[in-house]
Amino acid sequence: MTEETTTAVVTVQTSPARDNKYLALRTEVDALCLSITNMVVDSIGKVSLLTQDVNLGRKIRKEVEDLRKAKYTGPLDAIKADWMKQFALLTGPIDEAQKAAAKKLV
Repeated sequence: MTEETTTAVVTVQTSPARDNKYLALRTEVDALCLSITNMVVDSIGKVSLLTQDVNLGRKIRKEVEDLRKAKYTGPLDAIKADWMKQFALLTGPIDEAQKAAAKKLV
């Protein structure tokens, strides 16, 4: 078993409350939702506008998810994956030893 010693300092943004991109997206979301909610669809033109808003909603949702993954959950997911690998170095051999013991007891 090899031991690797690595120390890393990781900065993770924990709240989007002061993130300019998040705040800009929030403004877009608020305006979009207000537009869709208040729209009266009484003509072909309004159907077209509603369709544009729905498409814009898809685009904004993707931007929200991209931001969440890039600045918030993505870095934590990468760190967690590394931790899981490191702990598997301990639990894996135990699991194998227990399997070997079970075969001997059968």
